[in-house]
Amino acid sequence: ERVVIFAGAQLDVSPYLNSATHLVSSSLTEGLPITFFEAKLAGLSILATPSGGGKEILDRNDWILESFSEVEFENALVSIFSSQPPTPAMRKEIARRSSWMTTENCAKNYYALISKLL
Repeated sequence: ERVVIFAGAQLDVSPYLNSATHLVSSSLTEGLPITFFEAKLAGLSILATPSGGGKEILDRNDWILESFSEVEFENALVSIFSSQPPTPAMRKEIARRSSWMTTENCAKNYYALISKLL
């Protein structure tokens, strides 16, 4: 319970993201889930399997595994757990660099694109 939380369906995940240090995605098929965007905007680093997607938004603070190997996954978790947790300043910087993904910014870009096509 100190390390992993299974919260089930939630209307607001921000309390969970704010109390976490990383988002871990162990999916075989997920692709680029909305949770990645939410995690980056909350200033989290992400550990993800190579299930597709992710490279569009993940950066040097994140881990994308090379394979679905359990050993590789466990080694990445051990590295995360044995390192210092991110400081509030680091999280703020991750969130700042990810601000292009906010709904407000994406909507502006989307409607600008639509306007050009019309």
